[in-house]
Amino acid sequence: MDPVQALRQTLVHVIARVALAAVFAYQGVVPKILSRNVDEIAMLRDAGVGASVTGIALTALGLLEVAFAAVLLFAWHRRWPPYVCLGSMLLATAAVALNSPRYFEHAFNPVSLNLTVACLAAIDLLVLENLPSATRCLRRPRPEKA
Repeated sequence: MDPVQALRQTLVHVIARVALAAVFAYQGVVPKILSRNVDEIAMLRDAGVGASVTGIALTALGLLEVAFAAVLLFAWHRRWPPYVCLGSMLLATAAVALNSPRYFEHAFNPVSLNLTVACLAAIDLLVLENLPSATRCLRRPRPEKA
């Protein structure tokens, strides 16, 4: 692979993976753990989570998102985390559509956030396939074809 192309692929992977981790970390910490956003609570209640366990569920979801952000960074060259992102964004969007469709009218809504995360995951998957790696390094040039 051309070194310029290899660098470009690596930079795209770094940007996509770090952005995904940042979104999951932020969404886990700020609206779920620190501020206990009223919309997050309302969506849980709409989904049938009882008032007595809403706080626990919100904290658990926040911690799960923070843990997944760490997985995205520690499983740096693995393909399964972006697939989990794609699947979870589809499920999250469907859950909001079924239980809390009124949130689709908001300026910052599940479609814009989840679509962005899904696109970042897809971009990461596209560049991961040909990402340069020392494990695939050629020690000798390939023989020329006759």
